[in-house]
Amino acid sequence: MQKSIFSGFNFVTANGLAPDVFQIKVTDTKPTWIYCPQPKGGHCVAGMSMVINQKFDSPKTLAAYQALAAAKGELVIPSVVQGGQQGPNPNPNAGFP
Repeated sequence: MQKSIFSGFNFVTANGLAPDVFQIKVTDTKPTWIYCPQPKGGHCVAGMSMVINQKFDSPKTLAAYQALAAAKGELVIPSVVQGGQQGPNPNPNAGFP
């Protein structure tokens, strides 16, 4: 069963630093497909997506995932935050430790 990840919508502050971070723990080598469900600007259908542990010898590539999202043209916005933990940015002035 594929796990679902949704961090909610986390926006940056006026000075560009996110007050919170969303962290996930990668515990296997299976591909995990991620997209941005932000409806304003159609982020996902414009290509804002990623994959963790892509299998490069498979036809299931990031480019194919992005093409499918663009062709579908609709977003699915999860109803709950899931698949990780959200908390205060541990070092907001310097990025991650």
